[in-house]
Amino acid sequence: MSESGDRIHLYLCRPHWVTDADHLARCHDLLDDEEKTRHARFRFERDARLFLISHALVRTALSDFTSAEVPPVAWVFRSNAYGRPEVVPENGIHDLRFSLSHTHGLAVCAITSSADIGVDTEAESRKLDTAILAPRIMSPAELARFQSTSSAMQRKQFLSLWTLKEAFTKARGLGLNLPVEKLNFFVNGSSIHFGCPAEVEDKPRDWEFHLMQAQPEHHVALVTRKSGGTPASVTPRWFVPLAGDRNAEPPLQMIARA
Repeated sequence: MSESGDRIHLYLCRPHWVTDADHLARCHDLLDDEEKTRHARFRFERDARLFLISHALVRTALSDFTSAEVPPVAWVFRSNAYGRPEVVPENGIHDLRFSLSHTHGLAVCAITSSADIGVDTEAESRKLDTAILAPRIMSPAELARFQSTSSAMQRKQFLSLWTLKEAFTKARGLGLNLPVEKLNFFVNGSSIHFGCPAEVEDKPRDWEFHLMQAQPEHHVALVTRKSGGTPASVTPRWFVPLAGDRNAEPPLQMIARA
């Protein structure tokens, strides 16, 4: 394994970077039969391309992270009891963790070699009725802060909380079984404060949170369980499946962390 336990690579790709028919075909060839079946079900080309690039990104990023100990086409996945995708150990590789998120215009894959991890991304342009959704996903304290915020700032505040909660549920691997309205996040300047009842998470200090922005409009939240009490080292990388790093892109902006 090429990375230490507390190191995270964050691979980011914009689907419109892959337009060449041959490149798309080679990405499709990486998918397993189940992924190909799911890809074929999409009615709209934009959605099909996002799925294809996202899943090709996972496979090529895993191979890059492990220095190609397993070729992209050879990765095998399984789901835990709550639907979280996991790597089936191959060629002696164990404890490899990854998380995938995508929204229109961006796919993100986070990988580490030892700790539970979750990532989520959302676009500011996504149509969301925050007034209806906020009471469903926010704790009472979060909702009070949200409702006292100016309308111009509410959307950014909502997306910050939404992505943090989605990333946390992925890191816990519990999906919809985790009551997100009992998670309490407070983003105060560049700091993130987190708390929740013990029955939801009895060791809240074991978790590390990063809130970032991929210009111009994408919010990205990364959540990981601390490894040995050491803060994680996060390396963001703009990356194209089967092509590698794309170094000309603007860096990911760190908004807040804890």
